Amino acid sequence: MTVLRHEMSVSLTLESPFITRGMVVDRASIDMPLALNAENKEILPATLVKGVVRGALECLADKVSGLQAEIDAVLGLKSQKREGKTRKDWRVSNNPERGVLLFEDLVIDETGLRRMPAAKASYARIRVDEKTGSVQEGYLAFVGMPFPIGTPVTFRGILRLLPCDKGPDPDRVRQLIDAALQLVPAIGAMKSVGFGKVVGSKVGEMVPVMLGTSRHVDHVLKVTYEADRPIAVGGAMKSDNLFSGEKVIPGGAIKGCIARNLQCANLLDEGTSKLLAAMTVGHAFPVLGDDMLPLRYLPLSLAVTSMGNAGTYVADHLGRSASDDLTIDDEAARWAFARDWKHKDAWYIGEKFKNKWNKLDYGVRTRTAIDPSRGSAAYDFKAKAGQVFSVAAVENKGVRWTGRLLFPDGVDAAAQMKILALLEKGIVGLGKTGARLRIMSAEPYCDEKDKRERLCTNGPFALTLQTPAVLNDVERLSKGEPLKCDYEAYWNGLGYRLVDYFATQHLEGGYIALRYPPRSDRVEPWLLTDPGSVFLVEPNERKVAVEDLLLHGLPPASWLSNRTWEDFPFERQNGYGEVMLDAIDHRAFANPVRVGS
Repeated sequence: MTVLRHEMSVSLTLESPFITRGMVVDRASIDMPLALNAENKEILPATLVKGVVRGALECLADKVSGLQAEIDAVLGLKSQKREGKTRKDWRVSNNPERGVLLFEDLVIDETGLRRMPAAKASYARIRVDEKTGSVQEGYLAFVGMPFPIGTPVTFRGILRLLPCDKGPDPDRVRQLIDAALQLVPAIGAMKSVGFGKVVGSKVGEMVPVMLGTSRHVDHVLKVTYEADRPIAVGGAMKSDNLFSGEKVIPGGAIKGCIARNLQCANLLDEGTSKLLAAMTVGHAFPVLGDDMLPLRYLPLSLAVTSMGNAGTYVADHLGRSASDDLTIDDEAARWAFARDWKHKDAWYIGEKFKNKWNKLDYGVRTRTAIDPSRGSAAYDFKAKAGQVFSVAAVENKGVRWTGRLLFPDGVDAAAQMKILALLEKGIVGLGKTGARLRIMSAEPYCDEKDKRERLCTNGPFALTLQTPAVLNDVERLSKGEPLKCDYEAYWNGLGYRLVDYFATQHLEGGYIALRYPPRSDRVEPWLLTDPGSVFLVEPNERKVAVEDLLLHGLPPASWLSNRTWEDFPFERQNGYGEVMLDAIDHRAFANPVRVGS
């Protein structure tokens, strides 16, 4: 059987007190809380463990010939721009060279561990004013210390090694990690004054994970995934040193992770390569707790208004004339649409439609560059700033994700079996947290044929985007063509007449536009239509069947018809353009409906 990867258990024992710089403060008196996971258990973050391992190994590399190359192969290299390249050449030259050893958070082992009472679970640190002999003003801090001083506290976790061709030998990797952990004297902040002393470490044997076989043979599957840690994929930079991941896992990210896992296991042959390019991996939507259905985007045609003592009302404006003034009890209403939902009563819309996007929690993981000469966080004295980077990831506690897998007709059965078996074992290295995503369950996909036939046979019907899509032609828009005319041209090309629509758009530039440029003759961002955009259409020539739109999603604009995955990242096979028929009962909200007081 094929080896997918190797897994190795790791434990680290620290002597209390230690500081791991958490973000959640359980009480106002604590200035420096410990890092916690979604279950409120103390952890040693994966980035912290990887950082100290790398620091220890690079100290050895100064004395051992050839060791630096091994370190780079195992732990990877940071992204860096190559000098002297043309624009075309350096588009992708700043790709990171990813390592093959993936770390996870080490979680506290509470077996037999005694905790301090909450009232005493802190440690005061001060700076003394040399002139007065008392605490210098502003230099009193309380450190979280749940365990008595001197108590050994053990953290445990798993390291996963991808078996890349000509990659490092598993036993050699185990030897390197074992040596590195024995060289680490302390972990966390304030090591120089005695915090975070390492008093023990243990590395388990490398255990192979085999591919196995899959029980599923259907070509269209609805799959439910689980993640082993917080997820940070898609998303954008929120500030110079904070990246925030999306709440929906893009199908392209899942497909890319599948490809890398197949390649590392030497399974990316001609059959699996062709199938991976042709198959559709849908975006994975979160499912909370005991809910049966995933979170979905509401149509942007919904609006809310507050009528004072008369209560709050919701109405759907799709298909309504702009001059048609919706009134309530003969009084004019001021309607707030999605972009204006800072309205104090807007949450009633979410309550009415069980829209729980705000229930998803984010956890923050922070890493710093290490100064090898000092063994502590690097500091730019000229800029007077530390080299810190944080990732906000969607917590996985109580969350599952669900999406679609569509295999084309005439599929290579052996290739399909490999991909499904891999997903059932779990793909590793997803996103900025290196998460493992595994299929929990799979069932034949049902597209609600009865509802489709009922709604699509008589007059217009509404399709609401659930994932972004490239539907517009920026070339035409830049010449002054109205956005409505551009959307009308798009739908006419599919054989439908656009009756009405509510849509928003955003520009996708930066790295994506450089790696996959929309035009060959100039620098230009991609223009994407946002999820929640809703289109009221009726059949005309029906060049593309409704069934195809619901199953495969909206095709990209016609000027992209010759693009492939190699030069177009937003294709339907990567989950873009997914639409939902009758995302809400539009007819039921044609007139204002009271939803709150």
